[in-house]
Amino acid sequence: MASPSDICKKITKEILPAVRAAIAQDLKKYDYTEEKIASALGVDQVAISKYLNNRYSKQIKTLSAYIIRNKLDASIVDAIRAGEPSSRIDKSIDQLCDKIFISRYSPKAEGKTNNA
Repeated sequence: MASPSDICKKITKEILPAVRAAIAQDLKKYDYTEEKIASALGVDQVAISKYLNNRYSKQIKTLSAYIIRNKLDASIVDAIRAGEPSSRIDKSIDQLCDKIFISRYSPKAEGKTNNA
């Protein structure tokens, strides 16, 4: 069983960046600028540039492609486009990270592959 520290690292180093990359890529389809995406996600423009130019690890690329392919970020993208408060968007991102962690990395998922 993974320790709380291992879980935290997996979420902050892989899952959260993949979620942000997927959201950034989807918002770019609606002509959002890097600055506007950064503001919506609470990160700096440099991070968004990396997400949009695929300058991140293979694990993040694979997971963000999975998120986009399965439209797991659709409600978050819609909320951002609708101008929902950042607190609601942050909560939705947290819930998506939890869902991904549970479905791909929890003990219940051990029999499944962790690849997209």
